[in-house]
Amino acid sequence: MAYVIQEDYHSINEDDAIEVDGVQFKVFMPKRILQVPAEQLGTMIDVELGIQITNNTSNPFNFCFFSSLTPELMIDQQIFRLTGRWSDWCRWELFDNDFLLAQPGETVTFLTDALITTVKGEIFDLKIPFGDGSYWIFSGLFGLRPLKKYRIRFEYENEIDKAEVNYSKSGRNMPQLIENKQIENIWTGKVRLPFVEFSLEKDG
Repeated sequence: MAYVIQEDYHSINEDDAIEVDGVQFKVFMPKRILQVPAEQLGTMIDVELGIQITNNTSNPFNFCFFSSLTPELMIDQQIFRLTGRWSDWCRWELFDNDFLLAQPGETVTFLTDALITTVKGEIFDLKIPFGDGSYWIFSGLFGLRPLKKYRIRFEYENEIDKAEVNYSKSGRNMPQLIENKQIENIWTGKVRLPFVEFSLEKDG
């Protein structure tokens, strides 16, 4: 279930990126007009949605994406944040591909494998994986309304500065057991990214 955050809309950062201690964060969403098939119940549309990080420091950093992204949606100047997630399973083990390494001056992009699904008629859900097997689901908040604009952003938070991983996973393949792999220099902190705007358009 979503709830409304009471926030002054005019105080929201209108830039497309934010920098914290030499590390720049922005929402990655290259397609801002999403083509959706209306009235086809259960239809799923892949959405390129994630975050892009640029390391402007002189030190390499690993970034953890296991259970670290919380989305917020703005509709009509009201901000919605979810209080819970949906899942029929969860994992607790970290995989090596839960981390991305950004060398000094390098930009890395993490995609969430988000989906838009048709619920009823011209009403849609947005599903965003949390990384542990569960989903954030904005249910029934989207519709095909003329000139309707939506905004989305992420809060990125990570508290672990080093980790040991024992599994590697590629795509939909089963996880492979690997020797204890130590991951260090993990960026820690909390940052709320600026919003990006998008809209839905009927396909065909």
